[in-house]
Amino acid sequence: MTDVGRELRVAVADGTIIFARSYGDLTDRPTVVCLPGLTRNSRDFNLLAMASCGDRQVLAVDLRGRGESGNDATRASYRPDVYAEDVRSVLDAAGIGQVVFIGTSLGGLVSMLFAAATPGRVSGIVLNDVGPKLEGAGISRIGAYAGKLPSVSTWDDAIAQLQSISGPLVGTIDDTEWRRLVHQQYREFAPGDIRPDHDPGIVVGMDAVDPDDIPTTWPVFDALDSIPILVLRGALSDLLAESTVDEMQRRHPDLEVVTVADRGHVPTLDEPESRAAIAAFLAAVS
Repeated sequence: MTDVGRELRVAVADGTIIFARSYGDLTDRPTVVCLPGLTRNSRDFNLLAMASCGDRQVLAVDLRGRGESGNDATRASYRPDVYAEDVRSVLDAAGIGQVVFIGTSLGGLVSMLFAAATPGRVSGIVLNDVGPKLEGAGISRIGAYAGKLPSVSTWDDAIAQLQSISGPLVGTIDDTEWRRLVHQQYREFAPGDIRPDHDPGIVVGMDAVDPDDIPTTWPVFDALDSIPILVLRGALSDLLAESTVDEMQRRHPDLEVVTVADRGHVPTLDEPESRAAIAAFLAAVS
């Protein structure tokens, strides 16, 4: 695996094709496995992966229904437990044993599920603005747009659409950064048909979730007491509360926390403080 950006496609048990992009070489150091958020894809991690693959392999995965991975016409398999099994299948097919997860939002929940089921295989976890308890305000905001955005005809329109749903949460960034972000998250499926790069069906069931009755995953988190964890929290986050991070630290005293200034849900992981924290964490755990 010497070529940066090598593409992997793995058929999992139900026949769905799961896509991943590999950076760097497989070495004796744990592979860094990057898992994206609900409506996002592996392109989110391109810059981070290229910066981190000098002495190890980095693998960025498209969860089913996103990016280059296959969709589920029934929509029934768009669940965290299925995503975790898909990741396991990709790792096994690629001959990858020990891993460190970097999980953004939903990807962090999947990382926790995987690690709780197979703790001996996970050397560490970076949770990007996610924890065992999610705030109703963030769930409601995401549910208002996820899977519901109309197609637009130009990339400038796509930038405007992205700014309308996430502008207040990403702080001050320039036009070049907005253009990079929109090309990470959107795809031109046909001339004049530009929209978020995921199956709208991935959010089936979100409208039925009562924001005041969000389930928690504390038992899963508690099973990770022997695994090093770094939490990156956006200072403006409406999904991961400071009180939840405080409780995570109480239950997991060695847990590290870095607050990313001028970011909400979620930090891009390209911020200097995010990069520095991730680099130090990777050096310490592997």
